[in-house]
Amino acid sequence: MKKLIILVLMLGLVQISFAQKKTSNKKLKTSRSFASGKIRPVPKLSLGPKVGLGFAYIHSANLPVNLLAQAETSAQIAKWSSKGRLGTYSGIGLFAQYDFTKRFSLISEATYNPYNAGFDLLYIEDNRTAGGTGILTTVNSNANIKSAMWSVPLIARFNIINNRSYAAGLLGGLRFNLMGSTHIRSEETETKDFYSDQAFRESRQEMRNATASLDVFRRQRNHLIIGLVTTFKETGNGLMVDIRYNMPVTRSELYTNNASFINHSYKNNNLFGYVGKEEAEATVPGYKLNDFKLGMIEVCVSYQIFKR
Repeated sequence: MKKLIILVLMLGLVQISFAQKKTSNKKLKTSRSFASGKIRPVPKLSLGPKVGLGFAYIHSANLPVNLLAQAETSAQIAKWSSKGRLGTYSGIGLFAQYDFTKRFSLISEATYNPYNAGFDLLYIEDNRTAGGTGILTTVNSNANIKSAMWSVPLIARFNIINNRSYAAGLLGGLRFNLMGSTHIRSEETETKDFYSDQAFRESRQEMRNATASLDVFRRQRNHLIIGLVTTFKETGNGLMVDIRYNMPVTRSELYTNNASFINHSYKNNNLFGYVGKEEAEATVPGYKLNDFKLGMIEVCVSYQIFKR
């Protein structure tokens, strides 16, 4: 169903572009062929394939603050921290560009984009007495999030330079995404160090892994697009290269109700289970875990195989 929607959108854009060309055919800019002496219209519509490669991240401003606040309210929690981890991002699809003038163009794309990102968390709990007897618990955790999306960006292009060899300028627009099923994989290592009278006695280690589908992160997500673009005109029909930042404007919660995931994750990744999230928000109600944003930085290469 999603593929059909995107295909219809692309066909609609092409149909609109052809209709605009027919109604404004008399106003087209022309160039003269000295070999034939005929006048031919300057191409306005171009179509072709597009690929992209870059980085993805998921960011929450509230998560590290919530954990720090929880650590400050407990005498046993020595440290509780989190940081985002960059993952890979790629895309493949089609683009259509319509040139209104030499300076201004509109671009539409339909792409399929798999990505992954995550969080690294550290939890340290010190249950030793004043005499140095007890257990020091350290939990190192990785939360790996993986998914894919169908995207339809609508982009305005403004050329600052446009000559016979190349055209270079700015990109700006809005990107609409249909998110696919999103999975989270928890990988945790819990280490317990046992002390007696301040002397280290032994260490025990346990590893926990769990995988589940996220119940809330699957939703419509939109991005603002800003970037730089260059088209090399001497490479056949035209090779377009751009670098763009997909700035997130949609935020949401990020958790699962999967019972197996909740039972097989400790303090850290339990935050991505419904029970752990509710406990964290109840402890620190001023910093709810509801502001997770997905952003991407990518380099895209497009090739014009059709012009009209």
